[in-house]
Amino acid sequence: MPGRLEFETEHANEAEEAVQLMAFEPGEGTKSVTGKVEPEFELKMTVMNIYNQRLTQRADRKKVIFEHNLLEYRKAIALDKKRTKEERDLLARSKPFARMMNRDDYEEFSKGSH
Repeated sequence: MPGRLEFETEHANEAEEAVQLMAFEPGEGTKSVTGKVEPEFELKMTVMNIYNQRLTQRADRKKVIFEHNLLEYRKAIALDKKRTKEERDLLARSKPFARMMNRDDYEEFSKGSH
């Protein structure tokens, strides 16, 4: 739901499947005798780190989508049809930079390049 900043299908939609049945118990993690981290706990923490990375990637992608108004697909296509082939090609090559810039900066950057 775009109004709630959510989509029906999210990026890495299956990310939750890896952690949905995982459980952490009190006192779990280190052996009381040796003080070493248990291998099963290390595995759980690795899975959680991977899950957090996927959530971060998802949030970054959402930020770009909403910041650059990429949900207004029809408006973007209509605007793209007004451009010449050279302008479209140049704009297509500059799109990777959009992820690093906010919308206003990217529009200024793309206007200056054609």
